[in-house]
Amino acid sequence: MAGEISGTASAGRTLALASVAHALHDGYVDMIYVLLPAWQTDLSLDYVALAVVRAVYVGVLAALQVPSAHLAKRLNARTVLALGTLLSATGYAVAGLSGGLIGLTASLALAGVGSSTQHPLASSAVSRAYGEKSRGPLGTYNFAGDLGKATLPPLISFLLTVMHWRSTLWVAAGLGLLVAVSIRLFMPLASTSPGEVKLVALTHRVTKGNVGFALLFVIGILDTATRMGFYCSCPFS
Repeated sequence: MAGEISGTASAGRTLALASVAHALHDGYVDMIYVLLPAWQTDLSLDYVALAVVRAVYVGVLAALQVPSAHLAKRLNARTVLALGTLLSATGYAVAGLSGGLIGLTASLALAGVGSSTQHPLASSAVSRAYGEKSRGPLGTYNFAGDLGKATLPPLISFLLTVMHWRSTLWVAAGLGLLVAVSIRLFMPLASTSPGEVKLVALTHRVTKGNVGFALLFVIGILDTATRMGFYCSCPFS
């Protein structure tokens, strides 16, 4: 009984911290839209430059998700996730010091490297923690990302009314530092359980050779491209 309670508490901490990480990183992604007009005005950037800044951040984030998962096999997922969150926060802190397109782009590329760790590692940590019962917790984890998108951009918008955009980035970086330290100190180390092995095997059987995966992949691309194009134009309309 004591072991079961301990395991439940450990899984709960994993879900809570993975959800916080998801909220932070998804908030980091969407708060860029709020900052685009400030960067255009203060750094004299045109629309093409702003599109490049955004594309570099998202491109690096997407491209390094698989390498991040491989890195976690050499280290552990908790360490890589904490370091990635710290790196993302550092990227935004450095962006607050940038004076032009090159500095801003390099800083956001650094932030993208850090944020690439979140989706593959946090979601897999929840799957490992709950095994065959992970469907509900994964739904909670995914919902946390939406909360981050709905919370951090409005917070940045409010801060932009009372302080310079550079200071708002340092506030966001401070939040990232807090989350990184919390992950490193309080997230349990993930371990492979029999339940996880069964879940992975079941997922493999369901998805292997399934046309549905290809359809979902195409839908995901179209959805992301449409949303990003719309969101980038909204601050200037």
